[in-house]
Amino acid sequence: MKVAAQTLREASCSARAAFFATASALSLALGCTNPVHVRLSSSFDGYVTGAAAATTPAPTPPQDVFQWPSAYFSSTVVNGAGGVGWVRIAPKPTLVDVDVRHWAMYGYTEALTTAPAASLRGSVKVRLHGYGVFLLGLQTVNAQSFLGGFLGGIQISVAPLTSANGVIDAVNPFKRARIQDNYPLGTAGTIRAYAPGSQITLRYSIDQSSRTIVFGADAAGSVSQTVQYPAVEDGVDNTPINRLLLSVWLQRIEPNTELFMDDILVEEY
Repeated sequence: MKVAAQTLREASCSARAAFFATASALSLALGCTNPVHVRLSSSFDGYVTGAAAATTPAPTPPQDVFQWPSAYFSSTVVNGAGGVGWVRIAPKPTLVDVDVRHWAMYGYTEALTTAPAASLRGSVKVRLHGYGVFLLGLQTVNAQSFLGGFLGGIQISVAPLTSANGVIDAVNPFKRARIQDNYPLGTAGTIRAYAPGSQITLRYSIDQSSRTIVFGADAAGSVSQTVQYPAVEDGVDNTPINRLLLSVWLQRIEPNTELFMDDILVEEY
């Protein structure tokens, strides 16, 4: 299930370099030879098809935790060519109020380096079949385990009447309560177009010293977008980030919508 940190680093070094080159002015250059610590990782490999996605992946890091809600979605592992695993998230008949964002995944990193606050980067492979809105949001978890507002996010939108032409946008920071409404979130700019059903790797890099996040994607024509998150939001100090929470939300989806995710990774460096 777990991909070794060194293997991940060697396999994706050139792809990361292309993405982080746009962030050099913000001191976010990759530096593939720098020490890297994996703080959250799940590749979903080695499962029997149809198995439930794990909550505590092993072996390293030992204290990252995933949650897969079952009220409205079914989250199971499917295997592709070569035994590569993906987690498939699909709506259940119990799903109601599709215009409202519904939580589909939480992923907590293990404890991060806070003195000094580390730079962070992460990625996830995604395929969205059908129409709807996929949101990957980032939040601070402080030392008392309180959640702050959203530092920002990355969103894939495929509208029913334009299902051949989706779009990937960076999302501006927003208050925690906004996740419960059905209004569009403020975007910081388009990263690229998205063809429904296609595979794409979404990336982000967090520089805590400037409180900036660079969002991008590993695909031709992608444009990196930068947001700056507030020092304090919803009563929680965003510096340092003690743990990072990744959450996935789905909105305006149809019964046949399917979300596939793989290689969910967070590193500090």
